[in-house]
Parts: sequence; C-alpha cells; structure tokens
Amino acid sequence: MRWFDEEDNEQIRSLIQAEPLQAYRNSDDEIVCWELVQIFAIEPFSPQASGEEVIGFFASLGDLTDLL
Repeated sequence: MRWFDEEDNEQIRSLIQAEPLQAYRNSDDEIVCWELVQIFAIEPFSPQASGEEVIGFFASLGDLTDLL
C-alpha cells in the first residue's frame, strides 16, 4: 500500500506505473526483481508523507489469483 498527495486516480496510477523496476542480485548471483502486474484499487487514505510505503507484503501467484 502506498500513499500519494494526489486526488486524481489516473494521475496516481501514472505515477506508480512510471516507477522503475525494483531489482537486486541475490546470494546465488541471480537477479531478483518485482514487476507491477496489476493495481487492485486506489482508495482514499490519511497519510504520512507522499510516496511513502504504508504496508507491503509478499504473495505467491496462487495467493493473488485467489483474490480475483
């Protein structure tokens, strides 16, 4: 979950989609990356600081598929 100091949902979606791919090289010398596949929802929220991550989690493809 992220918070943005922006009220227009399409602008928020554009800001998120414009962010670079997050990646790092692990201890097995493999490149691990997170690719944004889908934005599930954009909802109002009282924030801390613009762009700050409020909560995050890891899930398998199966876990995410169950949400659909």
